[in-house]
Amino acid sequence: MNLSEIAQFRQRQAAEEASAQLGLGGLAITASHEAILARMEQGARTLFQLFQQGRSEEAYALWEAGILEQRNTTNWEKHL
Repeated sequence: MNLSEIAQFRQRQAAEEASAQLGLGGLAITASHEAILARMEQGARTLFQLFQQGRSEEAYALWEAGILEQRNTTNWEKHL
């Protein structure tokens, strides 16, 4: 079945609108927010553990260096 140019345009437009809606409020944005939140919470736990262990200088050094914001936070957790 051949679709007219107008019907093809309408199908393309509907697909693009659906794609845009998923991009603005779909799972990708939610997952990204959850990943960022999880990383922040893990960084806070790491700092809290260091302070509890009396390793405040180490905790301050990590905080000031921004190490907790990097992906390799788990390397520091091995030493706890």
